[in-house]
Parts: sequence; C-alpha cells; structure tokens
Amino acid sequence: MRDVEIRLDRAGAIEVIVLDAGGAAFAGAQLLVLDLSQVTSGQAGYWLEPTPVGVTGGDGRATLRGDLYGGRPLFVVAPDRALTIGWLPTGGAGGSNATSTVQLSVEPPSAFPGLAVSDASGHPLRVEWLAFSRNGIPIPRRILEFLAQANRLSSSGFIVGPASQPMSIWPAYFSSGDYSVSYVVADKETHRPRAIDLGLIHLPSAERIELRAMLAP
Repeated sequence: MRDVEIRLDRAGAIEVIVLDAGGAAFAGAQLLVLDLSQVTSGQAGYWLEPTPVGVTGGDGRATLRGDLYGGRPLFVVAPDRALTIGWLPTGGAGGSNATSTVQLSVEPPSAFPGLAVSDASGHPLRVEWLAFSRNGIPIPRRILEFLAQANRLSSSGFIVGPASQPMSIWPAYFSSGDYSVSYVVADKETHRPRAIDLGLIHLPSAERIELRAMLAP
C-alpha cells in the first residue's frame, strides 16, 4: 500500500485514488471512514460504526470533504480484493482550499491456511472473538461485514476447520503488512468488553498461525 499525502486546509477536498496491484484505476471500491473520537477504553474501537463516504468511479477516484473527514482512518473495500487501510490527511495552516491526494492500492486475497487461538492450557477458543488492528487503526466488526459482502461470503464463511479446532481466515482478506491481534472478553467486574493483546502477525502468511490468549481464571 502506498499513500501520497498533501497537507490541506480542512475546507479543502480530499481526492482518493484507488489502483489495482498492476497500477490500473480500480472502479467500484467502497470507501468508509471511522471516527476514533468515539473510542472508549473498554471497546477499543471494534464496535464503532464506520461511515460510507463514497465509491470510486471509472477513473478509480472519489472526492471527499476535508472539513468532514480529514484526519480519519480510511477503509477501502472492493470486490474480490483484500481490505486496504490508510489515513486521510489532516488540515494544515494557511487557509488554502487546495485538494490533497491519497493514493492506495488494492490487492487480491491471499492463500492463508488459518489463524487459531487457544487458552493457556492449549484448549481451542472461539475465533469469532478475535479482533484486529493496523497502525493503531482498529478494524470494526462492521468493516468485516462489508468485506464479507464484497467477497460474496457470510461472516461465518470466514471460520474454517472442525469445531474442535476452529480457525479464522479473515487475515486472507487483509492487505500485506503487520497486524495487531487481540481477543475480546467480558470484564468480570464491569461486564464490559476488553481486549487481550495476542501480539503481531505479518501478512501474507503461507503457514497456519497459532496464538495463545492468557485469560484470567
């Protein structure tokens, strides 16, 4: 993924350009943004509702309002493509109404065997409660739903393997890079969801990944 960022006044426009892996314009990519100011200490952003802001045209471009969306995370969801994540530029000083440009590439899903998680004793845990983030940007559940729809799958279709050892293949639909993985549990005192850090994974991966969640007794 490559981002090209020009600083702008918040009243200026932001032009998003989406290309395929070969550098050609990609039409029909859905753009969604996230307001991280809504994040609380408990939810870590995984339950935030993203805002759809546009779809790229035949030239692979879409124009967004900088005064509304500047400085927010951007998700690019496209048919038969992995999820791409970037940042929209923030406003700058000087009162300019210039247009900034953000360029991102989308790539096909990878062949990923699966991600499994177990507790401290090695017992398999439900992979539905895995959560992911990249560069400090949480990937909300609703983004995963958009991603499933774009790839003509149900959310349950991203869980493979026997019930005794379920695995998640969501990472097959994430673009190349490093991702933080967490396991979401209910806090026993507050009953609010909290995320247990499981570490980093690097994608794509041709090997199965197994993580261990140290759950409180």
